[in-house]
Amino acid sequence: MIKINGKISFVMTSLSKVLKTIFIFFSIFHYSYGEDIDISEKKYLLDECNNDNNYTSCYKFARFYGLCIYNGACSEEYFKVTIKPYTKACNANIALACAFLAGDYLIGRGINKDHKKAIMLYKKACKLNEPYGCSNMGMIKDIKQDYEASYKYYAKACKLSNYYCNKKDELKFKLLMNKKIDVNTSEE
Repeated sequence: MIKINGKISFVMTSLSKVLKTIFIFFSIFHYSYGEDIDISEKKYLLDECNNDNNYTSCYKFARFYGLCIYNGACSEEYFKVTIKPYTKACNANIALACAFLAGDYLIGRGINKDHKKAIMLYKKACKLNEPYGCSNMGMIKDIKQDYEASYKYYAKACKLSNYYCNKKDELKFKLLMNKKIDVNTSEE
C-alpha cells in the first residue's frame, strides 16, 4: 500500500469503484429517462438553444442525443455534442441538466474526467432540488464513509422523491449502529 498525505491508497481505489457504480446508475437513468423527440426537431432545438438562449431547448437537444446513444441509433461520439447545451441549461439552473452534466464529467464522456467538477454539479443539482443530484452526492459521501453527510443528501432526495427512501433508511441504520448521529433530531 502507498501512503499519500497519510492516507492509504486503497481509499482512492474504493472511490474509483464507487464512481464506476455511479456510472452504471447514471447510464441507466440518464438514457432511459425522458421523452424521445423527432429527429426533425433537433435543428430547431439547437437553433433555439444557440440563437434565442432558450435553455429548455438546450436541455431537450442534449437529451435527444442521450436517448439516441442509449437506444443505439447514434454513436457515443455524440456525447461531445451534448456538453455545450447541458452546460448552458445548467448555467440557467435547469437542475436535471446539471445532474446529467455531472455524470458526463464523472465518467469522462464527451469531456475529460473531472471528479471535482462532477461533485460541484451534483451539489448544484441537489441545491436546485433535483433528487438524482442529491442521491448521487449521498452515494459519493457513503463511499467516502462520511455517513452523516450521506444521510443528509439521501434524506433530501427522499423528501423530493420516494424512490430514494430505502437508501436513506439504510444509512439511518448504519448511523444508529455506529452511534454517529441522533437521527431523531437530524433534519430530514
